[in-house]
Amino acid sequence: MVGPFVSAETPLPAAKTIIRLDGDCEATVPMREGPGGILEVDSRLFEIHQANVATATEYRARVLGALIGLLQRR
Repeated sequence: MVGPFVSAETPLPAAKTIIRLDGDCEATVPMREGPGGILEVDSRLFEIHQANVATATEYRARVLGALIGLLQRR
């Protein structure tokens, strides 16, 4: 099943994250056609995506905390 804005070469993303504060990071979890033509998300890829987002968010918070700490000492 391919909708009007989705081609077989361009899968419809189920989740997408772009992080650019401390470097480039882009992750897209594609949807795929399942039984009966219903679009579904690969649950294992989505779990990995969510773990990556949590790790990146935690890292960014630590970096910002360290920067704020340095600024407060001045």
